[in-house]
Order: sequence, then C-alpha cells, then structure tokens
Amino acid sequence: MRPLPTRKALNRRLAAASRAMARALGLAAVAVPAGAAAYCFAAPGWAARHPWLTGLDGVPPVLDPVGSACLLAGMAVALAPLVWGVLQLRLLFRGYGSGQVLTAEAASRFDRFARSLLAAAVAGPLGSLVASAALSAAGRLGTPGLSLAFGSDEAWLALLGGVLLLIARVMLDAALLAADDAQIL
Repeated sequence: MRPLPTRKALNRRLAAASRAMARALGLAAVAVPAGAAAYCFAAPGWAARHPWLTGLDGVPPVLDPVGSACLLAGMAVALAPLVWGVLQLRLLFRGYGSGQVLTAEAASRFDRFARSLLAAAVAGPLGSLVASAALSAAGRLGTPGLSLAFGSDEAWLALLGGVLLLIARVMLDAALLAADDAQIL
C-alpha cells in the first residue's frame, strides 16, 4: 500500500493543477466567442439552420454577412454571462494556485460564477430574441418574425446555478466565520 501524500505535496499538486486550469479557462474565454464568430461567418449554411432560426419563416439557406452578424449579435448576448463566469472561475483558480483556497474572495468568485449560470439561463432566450429581431429589422427574413427559444438547457442552467449559489453562500459564511475566529485567537 502506498503511503498517503504529505500536506505539502498535496498543496503543490493543487497549486499546479489550479494554475493549469486557470490557463485553460483563459483560453476558453477567448476560444468560445471566436468559435461563435467562426460559426456565423465561416459556416453560414450551418448558421442558417441554427435552432434559434428554424421556427422563423423565410430564413435563407445560407446567411449573408449581415444575417451572420445578426445571429452573432444574439449569440454574444447569450454567451456574455458564460464568458464572464468562466473568467470568474479563472480568477478563482489563479487564487487557488497562489494558496488562497478557503477565503472569502474565493467564495465570492464561486458566487459570481453561480450567478453567471443563472444569468445565462435568461440570456439564452434573450439572445434568440435579439437574433430574430435583428434579422427581421435587417430584412433578412421572408416574413418578419420573432423567436424566443427556451429549452431544457436553460432549465438545467438555472437549476445548477441555484444549487451552486447556495453552496457559494455556505462557503462564504464558512470563510467569514474562519476569519472571525482567527481574529479572536
């Protein structure tokens, strides 16, 4: 049987893993919006079949640059809270990498991430509305119309965001209690 790792070894592993995760999250915060732009402009045939657009009349088989920009505007609305949440997680893991694990700041970052999931549950349908309104206003639909897409993804985001928000509140209370106890000693 292998001996248990020392606390120092565990801390080094946590710090290294946290720094790697922070780098990966930073990359994701750039790659996801860039991927959305590539999807809209480099694959306009696929973009024209985006689920937000399938219920609208007169969507062309291939989006032109204006149509692609309209869809990207809606996607930007939908992605903004998620990108902000990923950046909060990046800061959380950077803190873990520097030894700030059970702190009020770490709990606050986790709280912000949970709130970003709740915001994303609303931003997705709002993004679909923005995309369809922009396409209608730009005259890119055969029949002007609006689309409000809400599905199980948004319900799961809201549920997960709510659960993580409660966990974050407990973490924050625990961190504040620990700080108060440290001041007494």
